[in-house]
Amino acid sequence: MVWHTVLKTPQPLREAASRPNRD
Repeated sequence: MVWHTVLKTPQPLREAASRPNRD
């Protein structure tokens, strides 16, 4: 999961919602 990146930048949030994050 890339939560730390999502917390750093609100932009990945939208991309993450569109793309299934499976780290």
